[in-house]
Amino acid sequence: RERGGFDVWRGRARTATALGDDRVVAGLALAHDGRRLAVVEQDGATRVYDLTTGGAQLLASPGLSEVYHRAIGISPDGARVVWGEARGIGVVEVPGGAPRRIEGGAGEVRELVVAADGQTAFSIDTSGVVVRWDLRAGTAAELARRPGADSLRLAPDGRSLAFGASDDTIIVRGTAVDAPAPRVLVGHA
Repeated sequence: RERGGFDVWRGRARTATALGDDRVVAGLALAHDGRRLAVVEQDGATRVYDLTTGGAQLLASPGLSEVYHRAIGISPDGARVVWGEARGIGVVEVPGGAPRRIEGGAGEVRELVVAADGQTAFSIDTSGVVVRWDLRAGTAAELARRPGADSLRLAPDGRSLAFGASDDTIIVRGTAVDAPAPRVLVGHA
């Protein structure tokens, strides 16, 4: 059972453990309505906090993934939490759903965003692979492969995404698998 809560100002869970330690937060995502906060801790434990009641639900146990993950997203309504793992993502419906894994990508998920529809997510991994995830069907589709790419942003309308690379380029493309050729912006550094 969780004790404590989440200290928003310090960016860490106020969770008392047997040793009295505080857990270290590696990543977090806040639902659009501000009622749920998804948190991934440095040891890989993933929790969702109900900020209206103070309750918490453990979604993934520490050490569940091959490497600890930092990328985490939550659907706008707070009903689905998604986190990055090595060569895939974890997904769970909250409250009470069982975590499931969707395979895809080539490395550890570095950044992750959930679209406004709550059914689609996008990620970029440590190998520079950009993936579109269908959370309902449990499938992944590679959209791009750009070594050195490490940041990802989704347009509010969900139709375009941009990702930056270490070679001073930004790539802007549509989110559909069959989108037209991407636009490459050079010299952003």
